[in-house]
Amino acid sequence: MNPRTKIAITISLLLITVLIGGYFVFRHVGARRSIYRAPAENNKTLSDFYQQAQSLRGNMPAQDTAEFLAVGDIMLSRNVAAGIHGDYNVPFEKMSGILSATNFNFANLESPFDPASKGIIGGHSLVFGAPAQLIAGLTYNNFQILNLANNHAMDQGLAGLDFTRSLLDQNHILHEGTGDSLEQAWQPAAVAAGGMKICFVGASYAST
Repeated sequence: MNPRTKIAITISLLLITVLIGGYFVFRHVGARRSIYRAPAENNKTLSDFYQQAQSLRGNMPAQDTAEFLAVGDIMLSRNVAAGIHGDYNVPFEKMSGILSATNFNFANLESPFDPASKGIIGGHSLVFGAPAQLIAGLTYNNFQILNLANNHAMDQGLAGLDFTRSLLDQNHILHEGTGDSLEQAWQPAAVAAGGMKICFVGASYAST
């Protein structure tokens, strides 16, 4: 076989390799493009996106799945407490339907409960304290675990923190991020849902 023939065969093999590789890459990219992507619609509400996610659940396995919402800070003191007027569901009423449709919900409890049960109502104080009876809004809306490690944890002193933990325990709400020791505070709290345990750990840059 002369040198020119060898070169021609080598080039042909290289071209075939490139074409085959390109075909499989194209197929892979095409498959990735088949993944659903929600359109960017600025006028959609949180409820709209939730309902859209619910409609896609058919592709999820039937077992070992759980749904929960992590909603960020919940502060039941000051003007929030003042606006409740005896109806503990007022802060949550526009999302109650969504909150009740999950296995459980998680939040950061930004205001400890007041051990005197009066709470700080109205005003602009940076010291928070929620009336104890407002815990009913948390239990009603399926909050089963709360983080207590934040910069307002000690707003009602150690007595307030201990009272908050005890009140949550009495209402079967798990909590993490605080404890009688640092080791205890770092212990995760686990929620059982969907055939598995989901663990939460709380941390804060400051406690006061």
